[in-house]
Amino acid sequence: SRTRADLLRRLGLRVGPGATLRSHVYVHTLDDPLSIGEGTHVNQYCHFDCSSPVSIGRFCDVGFKTSFVTTNHRLETDFRRRRPAYGAGSITVEDH
Repeated sequence: SRTRADLLRRLGLRVGPGATLRSHVYVHTLDDPLSIGEGTHVNQYCHFDCSSPVSIGRFCDVGFKTSFVTTNHRLETDFRRRRPAYGAGSITVEDH
C-alpha cells in the first residue's frame, strides 16, 4: 500500500506521508490535478478520473469502489452522436 503511494509520488502526484493506496486504484490524470493528504487510506478498486483537480484531505478513509469523476459530456450533439468531454469542476474532500 505504501509502495503504491511512493510510486505515485515518483510519477509526480502529490501524495502525503503515511498515505496508503490498496490494489487496483486507477488514476487517470492530466497535468497533476490529484492530491492525497497525509495519513489518508484509499481502499481497493477506487477510480480517480481527474480532468479537473481532485483533492483528498488529511486522515480520510476512501471506501471500496469509490469513484471521483470530474469529466462530463455536453448535451448538444453534432448529429453523429458524438458529445465532446470536458472537465465538470473540481472535487475537494476536506480533512477527516
